[in-house]
Amino acid sequence: MTSESQIRATFKDTKNAQEKLRVKIDELEANNSIIKDKEEFFCLLADALLGMEYDKQCKIYLEDGSVLGINNLGKFIRHLSYVMGNNVDSVFFKDYNKVIKNKVDISYLWHRLKFEIFGVYPEALAMSIRISKEQTQNTKNIRNISAVKGYYDGRD
Repeated sequence: MTSESQIRATFKDTKNAQEKLRVKIDELEANNSIIKDKEEFFCLLADALLGMEYDKQCKIYLEDGSVLGINNLGKFIRHLSYVMGNNVDSVFFKDYNKVIKNKVDISYLWHRLKFEIFGVYPEALAMSIRISKEQTQNTKNIRNISAVKGYYDGRD
């Protein structure tokens, strides 16, 4: 016996994309790495955050104790993806009205950004539920497994 159930496709897709994004950022942090495939990364951001990151303001506390004010998290993440080396220099920070003396490891910024991105996850999931199209999913239902098993074993 099969029955139909409804699943919310966009919610499921968003949840899966958020997990992939978390794994990707963990990898970038662990390897002190830059974004090599920008197209794939931007698509993953779009699927995981549904554009909710653009209205998000945040502060990143740098290792020297200073604070970097970010007015648009989405823009900052995409800007950071164009950094070409493992160390972020003063030229990058100048766009954010920040003067730094020492370079900052990109892994440190990925670490801090990861937790800011986590703050967007619930909003994106909530949005995904509102915009999600339901899809039908067929499932098999067995009510009494012992009765079915007995039938196939020749028992009543």
